Amino acid sequence: MAADQSVDTDEEDVAERAGQAGLAVRGVMYLVSALLTVRIAFGSPPDEEGPGKTGALETVAQQPFGRVALVVFAVGLAGYAVWRFIAAWKYEGDHDDEAWQVWRKRIAYIGRGLVYVGAFVTAVSLVFDGDTGSEQSSGGESGQDIERVFDLPAGRWIVLAIGLGVLAAAVYNGYRAVSGTYRQKWDGEMSQTERRWAIVVSEAGLVGHMAIFGLVGFFLTRAAVEYDPDEPESLDQAVRALAETSYGTSALMVLAAGMVAYAAFSFVEARWRVLVR
Repeated sequence: MAADQSVDTDEEDVAERAGQAGLAVRGVMYLVSALLTVRIAFGSPPDEEGPGKTGALETVAQQPFGRVALVVFAVGLAGYAVWRFIAAWKYEGDHDDEAWQVWRKRIAYIGRGLVYVGAFVTAVSLVFDGDTGSEQSSGGESGQDIERVFDLPAGRWIVLAIGLGVLAAAVYNGYRAVSGTYRQKWDGEMSQTERRWAIVVSEAGLVGHMAIFGLVGFFLTRAAVEYDPDEPESLDQAVRALAETSYGTSALMVLAAGMVAYAAFSFVEARWRVLVR
């Protein structure tokens, strides 16, 4: 029994450290994404990096000591994935949760972990690849990926489901901001001043994240409704499309502010969130 408890404690310690590193790196990546969004708002060339994860990593790669920074990023991204996978393994839900609710949460954790595995692979590939051109970060030729989905049986409905799923993620972030459920995962070591500021930062960050998901989900859903493979299908393409509107500069500045706020929220979680329960 003591041995089992020791193993559980070791797993939780690994998950805590990995999660803290991952959340910190996530915060830095959102700061880079905010910078790229501001550059697009003021007319950066279309072949420059976009604010998605790949664009942020490529931007880091192009800086002095970029490969060293990418190694640090890769460690953090791997840590985020490890944290999510261990959290999925350890999660047992509340005492009144049904089995399907527990598994839904576990699957969500695994899904988030896999997203960061993909970002980790991108970071590692950039470490060993000197060519950091923007072709990858731009999301490829507009509509190329979504057109392949449209060609599948029920492809239009698949795109619609993806778009609605992204919009649901936007709504969920808004719900978290309004309900304050994220605070339940904070430890009890915060001062009143720290808690007050952490709440302001967290709510602004979650609203900013809602805007990001909402923008991508809107374009994906419209692509399905209008059966148009040329609609933006990624954050990079959605930001570029928004920049071309009459209100693009103002909208992108607000979006960039939301990214900065979400970066700050990531740092708050790295410092005060209880990462494994």
